[in-house]
Amino acid sequence: MVFGFFSSNVSVDLNKRGDEYFAGDSVKGSVKLSTFRGVNARNIKVRLCCVEWVNPKKNGGKNGEGKETVLWEKEKKLGGAHKYSAEKWKFEFKLPTDALPTITPEPYKKNINEGAGLKWYLHAQIDIPAGVDMHAYKQIFLY
Repeated sequence: MVFGFFSSNVSVDLNKRGDEYFAGDSVKGSVKLSTFRGVNARNIKVRLCCVEWVNPKKNGGKNGEGKETVLWEKEKKLGGAHKYSAEKWKFEFKLPTDALPTITPEPYKKNINEGAGLKWYLHAQIDIPAGVDMHAYKQIFLY
């Protein structure tokens, strides 16, 4: 199965051009599995998350320990235990009408992962029994 893992990947695609949304919008897209040999999986799911993240700098210029706090999350199961070949699964999430907007780090930060912010993203996961799960992420921006 190791060869099957390296010849397979998963991706998240959005139906609309761009990645910008407003509170109350629907986020529609698909999770796509590309594989040559098939993948045995316990399940396939996608979730939409809003997280607050902090990555401080410590004294001396070394990175501090980053932390994410989940503020909002919805999950959809796309498939159960099965041997999957190359496929595509559609999904749709409705953003809450009171959704908090994306907050990016301060513009003067040299590293975009330094500081604090609020981000929204899609996370697709294929649960591989007795193996390394497959993951794909797609960030979206809320205004």
